[in-house]
Formats: sequence, C-alpha cells, structure tokens
Amino acid sequence: MDFTSDEYVIQRPTTLKFNVLFQVFDGKGTPAFLAKRHVLGTRTDLLDPNGNLLGYFQQKFSLKPTYEMHDASGAVIGKTVKTSHIVSLNSKYALEDPSGRPVALAVGDAFSYNYSVKDSKGEKDLATISKVSPFNAASSSNMSFFGELAAVMMNAYKITLIDKDFDKLQLIEFAMLIDLIIAQNAGTGINIGGMGNTGGIGGGFGGGTGIRL
Repeated sequence: MDFTSDEYVIQRPTTLKFNVLFQVFDGKGTPAFLAKRHVLGTRTDLLDPNGNLLGYFQQKFSLKPTYEMHDASGAVIGKTVKTSHIVSLNSKYALEDPSGRPVALAVGDAFSYNYSVKDSKGEKDLATISKVSPFNAASSSNMSFFGELAAVMMNAYKITLIDKDFDKLQLIEFAMLIDLIIAQNAGTGINIGGMGNTGGIGGGFGGGTGIRL
C-alpha cells in the first residue's frame, strides 16, 4: 500500500465493530486501513480497505509493556516498548528494530495528549501525535472546548509524518501501540480481547483521567 499522505487520523470505532481496535484515515478522511484483533490470541492484523494484510502486531511477555511488529510475511520488523520510569512526568516510548536497538523515541506530555517522535539520538523530527476532534479530524489545529471533549471521548488523534524516509506504516503503528500501552497501564475501558486491558475502549490518548507516568 502506498501511503502518500503526510497526515493520518487514528481513532477507535465510533460505532461497535467486532474486534476492530482502530480505524485509520488519511488527512482527507479516506479510509487507509484498520487494525482488527483475532478472535483468539493476541495478534492484531493491519488490513487495507480491500482486506489485504499489511502486517500485524502482538503483545510480548516482558517486564515492560512491549509489542512486537511483523510484516505481512510474519518477519519481525520492530518493537514498541514503554521506557519511562515512575519518577518521570512525561510518557516515553521507544521504537526498536528487531535486534532491540532504538530507532525512534516518542516523548509525550503528562496527560498523554501530545507526542513528539524523534530519531534515537533526538536530533531529527520524525512525526507528531496530537488529539483531534473526530468531527473535524482533517483540520483540527484550533479545537473548541466541545471538540476537545469529543476527542477525549472518541479517542481520535492525528499523526503528522515529518520525515519522508522513515517507514510511514511503522510510525502509524507505533502511535497505535502507544495508545494500547497507555490503556493497559491506566486500566480503563472495556476489555474486548487479548491480554489485560490492551483492548480497552476509552483508554489511551486522552481517554482516561489523572496523570500517566
């Protein structure tokens, strides 16, 4: 699949869709792909609008919340790991290559509303992640109070891809996995499958209350 847009909106379904964790649209509102969890197990497939498999991810047993990314053939292409400690006021997540070497770092505010994604050295901007209103997802730089509230309730957020050379699908997947880890740690929402609360609706970016560390 050719990801030609530089902006994508990621949101949990606004209507009940069996085992669909996320719907992804480009900046114009055109469906790009969805993340659909298997009925059994912890695997979640990334499917384009025609149902073609783009890749998948699975949660791994680890001391820190970790998800492993796979391409469509099943090969491991990366991992998402939460790296921040309890004393940190910011949420931090690492995107690692298959060998465990960090290739990107996402640093967010204390409420997990906005993230800056940079390379492992912190020198190059790769992407930004921010809350958006699902009612005005393609243009959300100035949200009203009610737009902010809707974004919290609907779990909708935008990823803006800055670096032209970095794998776009992997960055979008990185954003989704951050959301799942936040929901898991917060213990919020409704469990719709898998381990713990990783499928929780209402957790994630702006979906809970209090400060997440």
